[in-house]
Amino acid sequence: MVKQPQKLPDYIINTALRLFYNADENHPHKEVYLDSMETIYSCIRDNDFLSLYFLLQLLYVTDKSRASKQKVYPLLEANLEKLEKSLLPLLQHPSVRKLPNALAAAPIPEQGEAMAALFLNLGNLINDFPKANRATNKSQQTISLAPEQGEAMAALFLNLGNLINDFPKANRATNIEIAIQCQEIALIFFTRQSFPEYWANCNNDLGISYLFRIQGEKGENIEKAIHFFQNALEVHTRETNTEVWAKIQVNMGAAYMNRFREDNTENLEIAISHLSAALEEFDAKNFRSEWIEAKTNLSLAYIYIQKEKEENREKAIKCALEISQEVDRKKESETWAKNQKLLSLAYLYRFQGAEIENLKASINYSASALEVFTRDAFPEKWVRTKIVQGLAYSRLSRITSTNEQNAEKAIASFLDALQEFTPAAFPQAYLTAQFYLGDVYQENEQLHKAYNAFDDAIKTVGFLRGEILYGSELEVDKQKLAEVWNRLYQKMVQVCLKLGRNQEALEYVEQSKARNLVELLANRDIYPKGVPQNMIEQLDRVRRDIPSLSRQLEVVNNQLLGNRDNKQSLLEVSQKELQQKLQQSRQERDELFKQIQLIDPNFILTQEVKPISFQNIQNLIDEHTAIIEWYLLEDKILTFIVTANNSHPVVQQSSAEDLETFKGWMNQYVTTYQRDYNSWKNNLVSNLKHLSEILNINSIVAQVNDIFDKQETKCNRLILIPYRYLHLFPLHAIPLANGDLLLERFERGINYAPSSQLLQLTQTQKRPNFNNLFAIQDPTEDLVFTNLVVETVRDFFSSTTVLKREYARKAEMKTHPELSLAHCTHFSCHAEFNLTSPLESALKLAKTKESNSNFSEDGRLTLPEIFALNLTKSRLVTLSACETGMVDIIRSTSDEYTGLPSAFLFAGSPSIVSSLWKVDELATAFLMIKFYENLKKYPQLEAGDVAIALNQAQIWMRNLTEKDCEEFLDHHQPQINQVLAELPPGYDFEFEDALNVFRQQICQKPHPFSHPFDWAAFIATGF
Repeated sequence: MVKQPQKLPDYIINTALRLFYNADENHPHKEVYLDSMETIYSCIRDNDFLSLYFLLQLLYVTDKSRASKQKVYPLLEANLEKLEKSLLPLLQHPSVRKLPNALAAAPIPEQGEAMAALFLNLGNLINDFPKANRATNKSQQTISLAPEQGEAMAALFLNLGNLINDFPKANRATNIEIAIQCQEIALIFFTRQSFPEYWANCNNDLGISYLFRIQGEKGENIEKAIHFFQNALEVHTRETNTEVWAKIQVNMGAAYMNRFREDNTENLEIAISHLSAALEEFDAKNFRSEWIEAKTNLSLAYIYIQKEKEENREKAIKCALEISQEVDRKKESETWAKNQKLLSLAYLYRFQGAEIENLKASINYSASALEVFTRDAFPEKWVRTKIVQGLAYSRLSRITSTNEQNAEKAIASFLDALQEFTPAAFPQAYLTAQFYLGDVYQENEQLHKAYNAFDDAIKTVGFLRGEILYGSELEVDKQKLAEVWNRLYQKMVQVCLKLGRNQEALEYVEQSKARNLVELLANRDIYPKGVPQNMIEQLDRVRRDIPSLSRQLEVVNNQLLGNRDNKQSLLEVSQKELQQKLQQSRQERDELFKQIQLIDPNFILTQEVKPISFQNIQNLIDEHTAIIEWYLLEDKILTFIVTANNSHPVVQQSSAEDLETFKGWMNQYVTTYQRDYNSWKNNLVSNLKHLSEILNINSIVAQVNDIFDKQETKCNRLILIPYRYLHLFPLHAIPLANGDLLLERFERGINYAPSSQLLQLTQTQKRPNFNNLFAIQDPTEDLVFTNLVVETVRDFFSSTTVLKREYARKAEMKTHPELSLAHCTHFSCHAEFNLTSPLESALKLAKTKESNSNFSEDGRLTLPEIFALNLTKSRLVTLSACETGMVDIIRSTSDEYTGLPSAFLFAGSPSIVSSLWKVDELATAFLMIKFYENLKKYPQLEAGDVAIALNQAQIWMRNLTEKDCEEFLDHHQPQINQVLAELPPGYDFEFEDALNVFRQQICQKPHPFSHPFDWAAFIATGF
């Protein structure tokens, strides 16, 4: 037996002793006794005696003083080092976390069960530290129960946790972490069934802790906060407990105001609805503090919402002024100063009135706030007020004659803020201050200082991305992060170009492109050393399952937003199932990682993906290849030209007028495509000519020629890296001044890539074999010419697996053993791209029919499901269907590459052939057959060979004559006969009729497929 430590609180240690001495072999509670004793002493064995003693002291004083700050805080102040370094790890100890239930289950209720309440009180005690704009409507009351009641122990922990969270000394981030641990321990004991009110209070307290949590990933913290508040509202309803319900409404409003995920405007509208509901119950007379809190948050929501800006900014000012009428500066200086800062913010973003007067008012209000929010008394509030003041000076400097003086004041404000905020402790605030500082420096031509500020800001963005683990369900937050800070990268690129640092400009462009996909691909292929093959296979599976499930869950979450029809309940069931599957996969991954660590301690699941350097971009190409990469700034289009031997990229910059012209052209192109397809098709040639002029393609080609002429060589291959909207257009089919098309100028072809770094990742996937074909053929039984394509293409492979028509079902395809062995995967089917929700884009396979004729499976192979496929043997995926190459240009304001090609790249294929619009079936059949025929000329399939084969097929299609078409059909008559023999009765006549109609039509045109609509849709992406 372990020797008993002295001076531990008697009621705990006596309980432990009695449990131990009663643990005889035959006692029915033997397991509970031993488990409880193990809990007490395992901490001592782990050298946590002093930490345990300190924790028990805190619990003891909290219990005896009924959670009094006057009694508990002196003990905390005397043990600051233990509070920061020892208490948090101890609370995370698995033995401590199971202590309340272990003791409560023992037959000594008058002492053992008290531990659960102890945790609850500890959490509440920690969680009251005053913060700016904080919703502090916690359960507030401490839970003081008689020792014989089991819940007293959990309540005491929660109260102590909240006290420490309110503790103004020590590290703020650590205080919140301790509070969360205490609250979570209490929640283990306080179940909804046994203690519904305490369960709800504990959820509310946890929600507040996560809302203001400093550590961890912000987006996930806010989602957890909302989840806990929603739990609390299940018990505290408007009817049963109006006051508490209204307080939680204020908390919910604060959470949605800070929400990172989903649509920002919708989040703010939800916040306004919660806060407005609270204000229906709270008035300034009877619920003064609650009314002020709700009004303050409502004003902030009106400031930040982008909808009906002018009207909402006036509402924000009205709310702030209503508060100012109720608050006395002398009696409530802190609340008054907080309101002055709010007014400063409201006038900073005001639309009505003269801009100069609004900015001056903002500066005056912030100056008033700073009279109270001094650096010594309120360091965090001082900093945040300084940032608002700096913004007002910065804007004023741009519109007044005293711009230099105001700019200096803005810079001084931001520098003051950065003295308090560090990237480690307050990364979001630090990032914001650095961005604004760099912006002022850039505006005032202090370019080197702007560069340093933006560089620090970008490093902080990288730090925040690193907080979001690879393979979590949180990658959507990385995309949001990229969208929020996309302007930062644009400004850095501008500064680099002005400084003549073209290499760095391109490197920062690359950092802003397709980062999610880059990180997924980079980490997908990290493997531990020395582990069994079955563990490698398990690791591969969970790595694919987690991104797939997370994207499926994102789709369902998006569908649930605002959905109140009869599908609501089905979506909620699906959401719950996906959440459970995702949690199981993550747990499986974590357990697997623990096993791997025992074999390979140096293996890490997530590696930092370093940005690609200019030299490494050059290493991607040979001396006859050029990369053309586009980027859009706020006022111009940038074109970077990279060659293997030039020491820097050549940069062409458009005028602001060209960018505006491009935006107008792009909107018309996309709108016409969606609303009037025939008109879009008829105008395709003229549209491509116009695009050539806007992008100044002739000048770019001339620049490429000039570079290679100086090197006394020739460029015969292009790699095009578009940006955002440019991903939608067939740039290879753009006409040149001499009448040629771009692809005719480069005999080794034109291929595409989302970014240079993605191209680098695909080039590492050497796949020398190209013998096995896996094909999907006409699954919807309405594409007659796909049968000819697959029947012809299969002759080019030594091994083929084809799922035809009704047998080409999703379940059969996903589980087919040959799929993971295929070197080429070919889909001849329908597809659809969802422009407003790209994750819902899909390939259409055969539907599964039940005996009652209802469909149990719709046959849609969605983008999230493709992520889970294993195509690691694949060299090529061909998506011979409509709109398979389109990517997200609406939801993402950055250049995150979201579409069917990205899913197949992650699944394992380094090369994707896909289409940019709704293609013609017969023309596609001709093109695909010729494409595969060309591929056989390149048995090794080196870099660019897929693009060469496709471009040659496209040129062949464009120049095809009537006679050529006849000869082509005659040449493939054996395959046509085979298709006719295999088609079901009725389908053979349809196929023959379609061929006869085509034979009749081709004689009417000298070049039946000369229009770019017939051949230009398909692009080769990747290696």
